[in-house]
Amino acid sequence: MAEIYSNANVVLVWLQSANEDADVGTAFDFVRTAVARDTTGRSVFNYIQAHFRTSRSTWNAVKRLCQLRYWTRKWIIQELVMARSVVLQTGDSQCSMLDFEKFCGQLQAHRDRHAYYDATAGSSSETRETLEFGRNLVSSPAARLVLQRSAETRGERQPRLLHELIERYADSVCYLPCDHVYALYSLVGEHRRHLSVDYAAEPVERFAAVLHFAVTHDHLLPAKVLAFASLLMKLLGVTQETVRRRSAQLDNFQLVVPATILGAVALQLESEASIALRTRIEPLQPMRTLAFDTRPEVWELTTIGGSVGAEERVGRPDMAFFTIIESGLQGLAACRLESNDAIWHFPTTQLVFAVRTLPGHRAMIVGRAYLFSAATRPGDPLNFWLTQPSSYNAVRGGAQHISAHWAKVLALGWSGLSAQELKVSPQLAPEPGLPTHPLETLEGVRTRAGPPAIQCLKVLGIGLGVVISAPFILVGGAVALAVSVAGAGGGTEVMLVLGAIVGVIVVGSVLR
Repeated sequence: MAEIYSNANVVLVWLQSANEDADVGTAFDFVRTAVARDTTGRSVFNYIQAHFRTSRSTWNAVKRLCQLRYWTRKWIIQELVMARSVVLQTGDSQCSMLDFEKFCGQLQAHRDRHAYYDATAGSSSETRETLEFGRNLVSSPAARLVLQRSAETRGERQPRLLHELIERYADSVCYLPCDHVYALYSLVGEHRRHLSVDYAAEPVERFAAVLHFAVTHDHLLPAKVLAFASLLMKLLGVTQETVRRRSAQLDNFQLVVPATILGAVALQLESEASIALRTRIEPLQPMRTLAFDTRPEVWELTTIGGSVGAEERVGRPDMAFFTIIESGLQGLAACRLESNDAIWHFPTTQLVFAVRTLPGHRAMIVGRAYLFSAATRPGDPLNFWLTQPSSYNAVRGGAQHISAHWAKVLALGWSGLSAQELKVSPQLAPEPGLPTHPLETLEGVRTRAGPPAIQCLKVLGIGLGVVISAPFILVGGAVALAVSVAGAGGGTEVMLVLGAIVGVIVVGSVLR
């Protein structure tokens, strides 16, 4: 297909589906007019500046043009990038791809220089909202494709490595999971011949083959393998259980996980903030202490037997409250901390560990922890630390690589790759790779009554048992009375016992 598109004189792209409501003709007119306003290279910027108060419907038409489903399809990427000449069309309206490339390219250039958006300072809220459409347009799937095509035609280097293409177009959609790879195959450089297109392969086999290709032929850095593998698992529909069953296919990969050293801890006295924090967290699963040799560049566990210590169970009330000296971040550790223990975080996960330096070029992971953003003023509530890129660079104190064996022991290996797919706030729940105690088994003691909801159900069950058994008891009593009057004995006891048995059965089954 790529050869067909690249050899065609012109590729006509039909954008709009029958059930999509978009005034594409108006959008095409706006694009052509903005590009043709002048020849200064600032034509789009100058046109928009001169038409601040262009009707909202015009900008909405451009916005809807960039949101058409066509742009989100995985298979059209090669259609647009490989074609020599492209014309966009819907109905009777046409627009050359060259004009659309200029339009998006100038918006991107002015966004990067901030001139385009700074020009609206002090303007009305309506104007700022209108120009915000331009910012959104540059980040849309349409602009992303158009800008890549523009760069290709100018000879600029764009991602032609498979792993970069997969990452770049991860949000594009396709019917078959394997097409997240195969739809991009033709865009990869000549080294793509080392990867076979095999639609009959099992998902985990395809996962292993693509990962091997990325490491061996794309030269994917070892420290990036984990994050890429996690994305690839999600796109190809590979589950943790499948990976665990077929892990032998993945054992030959060089997996190096970068650990970010956030700094040394200082133990803190309890405060109102720390007491409040304990009510907002889940208890962390106790883990065995792990010792390792710190001399190699990539740290390895010393031995499997001698490096693992005893578990220390620490509940929420007993967690150690600390501050990271270098950054001011605060935390609660599910282990016994000592001053100057270091706090490590593993990028792309929410795993935070306390690490202690030992004599003789040794160190030891002593437990897990929660981190919280530093309060701006005394008495302010602490919030769970969100590892945004801007804040992350500010607290980074160093880095250290750990080995694949280490990663697996810490649930950072293949079986823990989906840890970052949590749907809830990751700081509110520990990683699936290291399971937590259920709430009703805090400190290892299962409460008899259970959670409040279960208690309510039990009370309801008892009431229901009474209601159901009452008629039997009443009927039994009435029958017994009638029998007694007629001169027959023993009926009262039988019917009363029958009603009681029914009630006990109902109540007992609910209580179970």
